[in-house]
Amino acid sequence: MRSHRPAPLVASGLLVFAVLTVLVWTGTMDSLDTAVAHFAARHQTSAGTTAARVLTDVFSPGVDAAVLLIGAALLARLQRSRTPIVVALCVLVGVSAAVLAVKHAMNRPLPHSHGHGDLGYPSGHTAATLCFLGVLALLASSGSSRLRRRLLILVGIVTALVVLALVSAGFHWLTDTVASVCLGVAVLALVDRRTELSRRTE
Repeated sequence: MRSHRPAPLVASGLLVFAVLTVLVWTGTMDSLDTAVAHFAARHQTSAGTTAARVLTDVFSPGVDAAVLLIGAALLARLQRSRTPIVVALCVLVGVSAAVLAVKHAMNRPLPHSHGHGDLGYPSGHTAATLCFLGVLALLASSGSSRLRRRLLILVGIVTALVVLALVSAGFHWLTDTVASVCLGVAVLALVDRRTELSRRTE
């Protein structure tokens, strides 16, 4: 992720998110989501479902948010700067509001809710894991491109595992998670640039 050229990455992430949202809204992606869900259901095991539930509980939005806030508070104390706290709060509020707003606007049920229950699109688990942990990685690696790269790779792997768990266990449709990944990429690209600018001006 190149912090000095974030605009194309931010724009691309938001554009794909917007296009995917329209396609899901019109039902264009229903056949793909259904096919993936049926494939996952045919290969489900009790052990796999249990592992998926544990993983998604560990990396739930609430846990991810707490990790971000605690980590940002520690970094703010160590760096003697308010930037980590400000960035963490802005991302936490902004991403949460965006995800919840789209969820209620789309009103898309989860795979096994039969039209009722929690809303699926976009995936809050995926967005929280990528955005909250990713932003913490950016804050913790400020000034070190090598450390930034390694931490973001780690966050990417964890996010991929969360996506796999959500889809394979039938907790979310595939497009729910893909949309959140696109949103997360845009958020991280934007935050990467903002934190770099703040560091230079302090």
